[in-house]
Amino acid sequence: MRMASFGQLSKVLTLGALGTVLAGLLLYYPTSGGLNGAWLSSAHGITLTLGALVGIAAFLHGIFVSGRTAAKMKVVADQILATQGPPAPASPWPGFLERFAPAYEAELDAFVRVVRGELPNPCDGREAWFALLVAEACEVSRRERRPVTIAEIADGAAQPSA
Repeated sequence: MRMASFGQLSKVLTLGALGTVLAGLLLYYPTSGGLNGAWLSSAHGITLTLGALVGIAAFLHGIFVSGRTAAKMKVVADQILATQGPPAPASPWPGFLERFAPAYEAELDAFVRVVRGELPNPCDGREAWFALLVAEACEVSRRERRPVTIAEIADGAAQPSA
């Protein structure tokens, strides 16, 4: 955690990966018999070659793709450490309706299509009744500041909201 908080983890991982690739390259030459064609085309040679290529590809991915992501994460981490909390969103939503307007529009569009008979009703009466019970349990729980079960609402033990 200490290395990550100071941005050193990315550097340590990059150096470790570089050392691994260099060691692999240094070992590959003598293991292959000086890049002997017969050995390279053997099962062991093909396996080792493929492994080496995947290792080099992973190293390059770490540098050119993951490295950029790590740099962006470091900026956010520095902001969190500086403010002792998450950074403010770049463009906060001005309100609830603005944030969820596309969802409401899609819901209304689907409702109209169901009424016109263009779509089957995805929510039958039982599902709608259960959704109402859940909403009512939430309201009673909020009002009375206690946990409320769906069964309690369904059985009529809790007073529905007016």
